[in-house]
Amino acid sequence: ATTASSSSPPTTAAKKAKRQRRKEKKQQQQQPMCIDVEDVNQPSKHDISIIRNGIRFAPNSVEYILLDAPCSGLGQRPRLVNTSKLVDVASSPQYQSSLLDVAIRMLKPGGHLVYSTCSFNPEENEGVIAACLQKHKDIRLLPQSPHLGQIGLPYEGLSKEDQQNLQRFTPSSTCDTIGFFIAHMTKL
Repeated sequence: ATTASSSSPPTTAAKKAKRQRRKEKKQQQQQPMCIDVEDVNQPSKHDISIIRNGIRFAPNSVEYILLDAPCSGLGQRPRLVNTSKLVDVASSPQYQSSLLDVAIRMLKPGGHLVYSTCSFNPEENEGVIAACLQKHKDIRLLPQSPHLGQIGLPYEGLSKEDQQNLQRFTPSSTCDTIGFFIAHMTKL
């Protein structure tokens, strides 16, 4: 005697739904990675890895990272109302350094990391980069091409060559732009 199976074969709709879920998961994996700022403030989340949409990013696993760090915004064109507080401006470099530390941990050896801000405050720019180079001996600044901005400002811990590899833009530059800063790095 034969017995009928209690489970029926998947329906066409169920198969379509499963394919759609796989397709969406694959698309999420191919999208540029964005890390919520809150992730960095919770040590339990970033000590081991960064998790986004259930995908774990282990140390030394990401080839390209763009860190457009939250900043004081001091490079933006004049505004009628500015709600920035001195304590926020003063605490920005420490916060930016924390974000940079996480990005460096995730960066593969030979990978590329671009750090940028929309500020021309040296503490948020050259200061953060100088501290990064002191802390992470496996990180090097790379030349940028094209180099349209001004070179980095002198800052303790930055060599003349390091300054040449940085770009800073101010509203008074010939590019007619807001103030911002760019550093391109690699991990050895």
